[in-house]
Parts: sequence; C-alpha cells; structure tokens
Amino acid sequence: MMQQTLDELIATRRALLASDDASLEQLRQVDRRLLTRAERGDPASPLPENLAEGSLLPLVSLPVDEATLWLEIALSIGGVRVRPALDALANEPDAAALSWWLAANYPHLSVAREFPESPELQMLAARAYWRRGQIDKLPEPWKEWAKVLDGRNELSKSLVEALWELLPADANTSGFASWKDWFYPLMVGAHDEWQLWLVNWLLAEVDTTTTVEAMGVSCARRFLSWLEAIGAGTGLDGNEEVADAAERELRWLRGDHSGRQPEPSPFGYQCWGEILKDGHGLAPASWQKRFSALPMGFRERCWYWSGRQINGSPWSLFGGQWCVGG
Repeated sequence: MMQQTLDELIATRRALLASDDASLEQLRQVDRRLLTRAERGDPASPLPENLAEGSLLPLVSLPVDEATLWLEIALSIGGVRVRPALDALANEPDAAALSWWLAANYPHLSVAREFPESPELQMLAARAYWRRGQIDKLPEPWKEWAKVLDGRNELSKSLVEALWELLPADANTSGFASWKDWFYPLMVGAHDEWQLWLVNWLLAEVDTTTTVEAMGVSCARRFLSWLEAIGAGTGLDGNEEVADAAERELRWLRGDHSGRQPEPSPFGYQCWGEILKDGHGLAPASWQKRFSALPMGFRERCWYWSGRQINGSPWSLFGGQWCVGG
C-alpha cells in the first residue's frame, strides 16, 4: 500500500474528527504519522526547516484546524526552540487570530497582545484571561460572562442578549471561535430553570436543529422527553433533519447502551448512559473518562463541560490533552 501524502493524511484526519463513530485512538494513529513526517522534514510540511529561526507566518493562510494543528506540531517537535518563532508570530498583525487561539487554549503561554476589537477574537481573549484567573482585565460583557462561569455572579437575560449582539449565530467569522463558545459554557453551568429559559430563548434566534443540539449539550435529563418526541417526529411535519438531530442527541445522552438508564429521573444530568450529576449535585462519573471514550464527533462537548481542565481543542494534535494541574 502506498504511503499517504500529507494532504491525504489531513483529509483522513478531518473525516475522523467529523465522525460520530471514529475513536480517539484512530485519530492518534494518524497524528503519530503526521508528527513523524514533520520530524523527518517532509518537504510538503508548511513548517520551516529551522524552527528557531524560521517564520510561522505561512500558517496564517491555512484553514483554522490545519493552522492550529501545525502550530502544535511545531511546539511538539521544536520545544523551547520554537518560542522565537511564536514570539514573532505574536507581533504580526495578520497572525492575531492564531496568537489568541494559542493563548486561549494553552494557559502556560503568555498573552502578548492588547484586548482585540474583533468580537471573534474577543471570545478567544476572554477565554484566555478567564483560564489564567485574570477576569478583572476583561471589559464588559466578557467580565460578567467569566464571573458567571466561576459562579461569582448569576446568569442574566441582559448578559445573554449583550453577548448575542456581539457574536450571534450569523456572525461572519473565520472559524477560530463562534457563539457556541460563549453560549454553551453558560448553558452547561446554569441551573434547571435557566437552562429551560436558554433553550426557549435560543429557539427564537436559530433554527430548530441547532436548538435541539443545545438541549443535548446541556446533558439535562429534563430534555429527554422533548428529544424523544422530536425524534419520533411529533409535530414536525416530516422534518427528517430535525428528527435525526434529536436522535443524535438521544445517543449523546444515552450512549450506545440505552438500557443503563431505562427510566431516568427528570432531574440531574447524564451523558453517554452514565449520570453526571443527580438531583443533589453529586457527580458519580468524570469527564476525564469520557474524554477518551467518546466518539470523535461528540468530543468537542467536553470543552464546554470541563472548564479549565483541557488544553488544545477538539481538532488538536492527538485530540487535545487533559491536563489537570499542569
């Protein structure tokens, strides 16, 4: 069998990331091949031959998932030697998005820029400062958003509407951040009644399929009966797309072994067939376990639930890293 080219490996990788059946181990196998090729100096690699002196600016023209992947490969094979190239990248106007993405997803790296004007980059900057415990450096409404995530303030309708005005679902972004990156963390951290309000509020702003996804992402068992009715096509006038979306969310909640929770309580939270929290706030199952077990298409949701515990992103080298404490 002929060896896959770098472009073919990237295409295989993208297909795995989008699959609801592919495993993390399959992704890691592809990434080991990519890393080996980069270490050997594959001529098709977008990385400079000498990372200590070469520029990483060519990565700016790549799609966001590829650009961030190659940045992480550079960090992996270059170690501290790549820092001068990263510092140079931080000073390039065209590389602001990549620099903020690194700061948002790797809190051990320094924040080298002023708070940005672009709403998309503001989302990354807000996450960067929040992960570093530097909430007071944030302007409103991002400071309020970070305080809600930390449990210091209550969620409010005015906060949701202010953030939506900045970064709504139809915002024209380059893919580094989206409205889901601020909305879903609020959703998973909200108590039951606020989750219900958020779902109803979202239904007036986006399509039904997206609202169905939000119900699933919440992991709230109170939405199971809603999703079951939608999956059965109740009141949808044959809308198969929405019904399929509901079936996907039911799989996310129940896993591939639906018999585990045949009659779940309407209170509490569950994911992949296991209870996350019961009605008293207890959490018998950990997200660290799910990080490795979930199919690739579902793994991005770990980032909404895990707070500051994961580095990287769902499309990161080796699927991101769970790094509690370091």
